Amino acid sequence: MFDFVEFRPTLPDGFKPPKRIDGGLFQTKSFHDPSMTKYIINKRGRLYVEQVEYQPVPENKRPYYGTKKWHQKNGQNIWRVVGSIKKVNKKIVPFNFTGHVIFYGENKKKWHEYKACFIKGKLQSIVIMYDYWPNLFREPDGFCVRAIEEAIPYLCE
Repeated sequence: MFDFVEFRPTLPDGFKPPKRIDGGLFQTKSFHDPSMTKYIINKRGRLYVEQVEYQPVPENKRPYYGTKKWHQKNGQNIWRVVGSIKKVNKKIVPFNFTGHVIFYGENKKKWHEYKACFIKGKLQSIVIMYDYWPNLFREPDGFCVRAIEEAIPYLCE
């Protein structure tokens, strides 16, 4: 599984993900227990998480109800599951994360990957990962502080 990242500041290379079915969001596996949660980095570099509750949708309100796909008898009728839950009570709350987030996406078959460093939910640095092949996990001039209560600088790696 993965999570989504909406990055609102201008990226170092100016890339803007296309507004497709995913809403122009990046993907990440950097957070614990990825579950398609949406994280937002606002224009000031603050990290937020979208908290939602889910509610079941009655069968007769689902998009494929009553269609040929709904009535398939092949043993695994996925069409009955599509649209079976909806988001309710959505809240956007600050997320005081300290660490690195690697997020990625593509546009016209070109891969875009970035590594962002956060301290207590505040963006400290961001680098373009695909520019550093094969030395992927080195940020040449960037220092991040690994801290919750203490400030110990270390090279983002």
